[in-house]
Amino acid sequence: MSKDMMPGPYPRTPEERAAAAKKYNMRVEDYQPFPDDGLGYGDYPMLPDKSHYERDPWYQWDQPDMRHNWGEPMHWDFDMYIRNRVDTSPTVVPWHIMSKHFFIFLSTMLIMFGLGAIYPSYMPVVSET
Repeated sequence: MSKDMMPGPYPRTPEERAAAAKKYNMRVEDYQPFPDDGLGYGDYPMLPDKSHYERDPWYQWDQPDMRHNWGEPMHWDFDMYIRNRVDTSPTVVPWHIMSKHFFIFLSTMLIMFGLGAIYPSYMPVVSET
């Protein structure tokens, strides 16, 4: 990677903060760097933890499979938030309804397996006679 693409030192002054926001094509109000805790993020912006599922699928993205535009900063852990990984979008069905449906399905299947074990009317094994 070139030096321009690498994170710079943590911005300490408002001027450094404005220069870092410009470097990452962001507004100064939206730019928030990672905390300076020694992990080496430097001036890289701390973006929200949202997956690419939450982005508009009908927008004309420069890279439609990633739902990403050219020059837009990527999340530091972007490989975790791509479309075939974590989905952070809000769930359409509430958790208590999903869990109720899951336990109804699980109990029905356990009852069917139990009845099949008690009354084996069809054995899927060829017996030699």
